[in-house]
Amino acid sequence: TQDQIDALNGLGFRWGVSTSAWEKRFDELRQYRTDHGNCNVPRNWAENPQLATWVTTQRTKYKNKQVGNMHAGIITQDQIDALNGLGFRW
Repeated sequence: TQDQIDALNGLGFRWGVSTSAWEKRFDELRQYRTDHGNCNVPRNWAENPQLATWVTTQRTKYKNKQVGNMHAGIITQDQIDALNGLGFRW
């Protein structure tokens, strides 16, 4: 809620801390798309298991956002837009 956001802001919460980690995986996904022609990273992709897990997590966060469950992690609209721009399949 906005009250929770305001409370965290009042405590000096740093919202962008994990952004760089997200952007790193996004760049890896962009490279995967260049190499493979799609964003369909296999769940158990041995070459980059962190990317495989990240892709699954983004899908989960998106689905949770669609049903209003924000307790399972947050995906921002900017992140959704960036993934959509790559042709990401939810």
